[in-house]
Amino acid sequence: MRWHKTTLKSIYGLFGQAAAPAKASTELRVQEIRLAMFEALAQAGLDSRHPHLVWRIQYADDAFALWHLRSDMMSLLAAELGEAQAWHAMDRLTDRFQGLLPRQL
Repeated sequence: MRWHKTTLKSIYGLFGQAAAPAKASTELRVQEIRLAMFEALAQAGLDSRHPHLVWRIQYADDAFALWHLRSDMMSLLAAELGEAQAWHAMDRLTDRFQGLLPRQL
C-alpha cells in the first residue's frame, strides 16, 4: 500500500534543484570539453611532449575527472606560454563545465 504518492521526476526535484542533465547531452558536453583540452595543448605544442596527460584526458571518465586535470594543464601551459596566457586558456575551458559539476567546484 502506498502512503505517499509523489510526482517527483527525480531526487533533484526533492531538493528544489534543477534536474540532472540528460545522459546523452552530458556525454556530448564532456566530449566537447575533452576536445577543447586537446586543442589547448596542441596550440601550445604540448600534446606531443606530454602523451601521459593526453592519455589521461582521453580516458577520463567524466566531467569531474576532467575538472581535476585542469591543474596539470595549467602547470604545463604556464611553463610554456606564461601565466597570463595560461589563465586565459583555462578561463575559456572552465566556462565549458557550467552545469556539469556541483556549485562548490
